[in-house]
Amino acid sequence: MNLRSELGESARIAVAAIRANKLRSGLTTLGVVIGILTATLVGTMINGMGEAFTRSVSSMGSDVLFIGRFPWMSFEDYRIYRNRRDITFAQYRELESRMTTAAAIATDFFFTVSVPGITADYLGRDFASIRPAASVEPCTVDTLVSRLEALPAATMNAAQSRPGDPVNLVLIGDFETLLSGFAARWDESETITLATCWKTVRAFLWGSNYRYSPVSPLHLFGRDQDIALQRTRHSTNERLHLRLWITPLAFDGKPVWVGQVSRDIGVRFTTKAWNLTTHRIDPNIDESRDYVIEDLTLAGRVEAAGYVGGVVACPRDAPHRNLTGDPYYTDGKRAVILLSPKRTRTAGLGGCEGAPGVSSP
Repeated sequence: MNLRSELGESARIAVAAIRANKLRSGLTTLGVVIGILTATLVGTMINGMGEAFTRSVSSMGSDVLFIGRFPWMSFEDYRIYRNRRDITFAQYRELESRMTTAAAIATDFFFTVSVPGITADYLGRDFASIRPAASVEPCTVDTLVSRLEALPAATMNAAQSRPGDPVNLVLIGDFETLLSGFAARWDESETITLATCWKTVRAFLWGSNYRYSPVSPLHLFGRDQDIALQRTRHSTNERLHLRLWITPLAFDGKPVWVGQVSRDIGVRFTTKAWNLTTHRIDPNIDESRDYVIEDLTLAGRVEAAGYVGGVVACPRDAPHRNLTGDPYYTDGKRAVILLSPKRTRTAGLGGCEGAPGVSSP
């Protein structure tokens, strides 16, 4: 048999097989077509994304020079860059005067504005009444350390009968400095109302993100928190949240805030809350505490940082429990952060144990 007859015979056999198994042949053909179309579409999408990225970069110009404190993209430890000094306006002017061949030179800046439609919990606080001028106690470093170590170790319930989460955070700075320091990465918390409760329920049921979800009250100094901030992650069920109370203490003319920070890792049912649910916290609360230092340092808003005692230490194998029964363990220290109203380098806070990765003054 020659090649022509062999090809003909093969074709007749193939046609006969297709006629005998029409459904299987049709499905096979459909699968091949779908595979080819899918591969074509994926390739088109990848090429389109590449072209879009190229156009977005090209729109900035191929002859544009950017100078900044941090690189645009880096997989190295951010501590390598965080202690770099910010570029000042005077340096910008000096650069402008020397670059005589540049067509244009521009600088950028950061600012914050209030979010309309958000009923933040602190809006109802009269800090002048909570902290009248006559009650303010100026502190030196040594006095401040002793006062901070003498503060309550943990928050309480409303009846002041059971301890809650540990008081593991201290911030020093004006209210505006505090808000602006957290503004780029953390969100305010709304007050608890029927509307905000409904938003929270919807976010819980659908696993969506409600950035301004109310935070349940904890009590210190006989009142619930003065301000609550949060940083949501994948959903409202997983978030970092911190509560702060203003104190009569002052350091370097700035008010001292004490608070509690922890990380939610899920939701569980409980009979200890009015809505029968509560967030389950990460038992390693020191990690959340240290994260605040790292986050604010990365933002360049930490003037100095360190640690003091005051929280009752407990190991992993013998944890304490908060109001809703969640276990936690800690080294017993409070993070102390002196906030800067503008971007700056970080130094250690004299009299306090140094924070990891923080340089000495």
